[in-house]
Amino acid sequence: MSAGGIIAVSTLSVTSQLRKVRDKLVSKSVIATERIFLGAQYAKQSGDGLRIVFIPTGTQPSTAPLEMSNKEGGSNQWLVTAHLWAVNSADDYGFDQFGALETLIIELQGVLRLVAGGRVKFNTLEFASKTKVLKYGESAEFSFSFATNFQMVPETESLPMGPTTTNAVARVTS
Repeated sequence: MSAGGIIAVSTLSVTSQLRKVRDKLVSKSVIATERIFLGAQYAKQSGDGLRIVFIPTGTQPSTAPLEMSNKEGGSNQWLVTAHLWAVNSADDYGFDQFGALETLIIELQGVLRLVAGGRVKFNTLEFASKTKVLKYGESAEFSFSFATNFQMVPETESLPMGPTTTNAVARVTS
């Protein structure tokens, strides 16, 4: 470490925001914890019942911070696609399955707004042309973005800690 160096520290991570979304969906009894995943590796698993897989697909960097202060370095728009599955094998005519999927989508949108407020932007909602669940079912892909901040702090300063940080750190040469 060089004296006087500057580091960028994530003060609000996409992981912490998705964790809050998961916890809120579970607390509202919308879906069980073990049915919500983070990462592309889980999208290939098949199965029945309600399921959500969040897949971060990239970022759109911005130079302007979300909140102005002497330490705010900038913000990123994290692009995320939520893959949603719903199935109810008791109804083979599709109404119950699509209704379950529709309810899951609406609950997810509500929780995203509750957790992230103005930091979330809804992008697209696409229904699958063929189902990716066993037996009968429906699936959709819902994309949205989260805005997150990062701070610029001297290397000698202690890193911010808290439930919304993961302390992702990047060295910046001056």
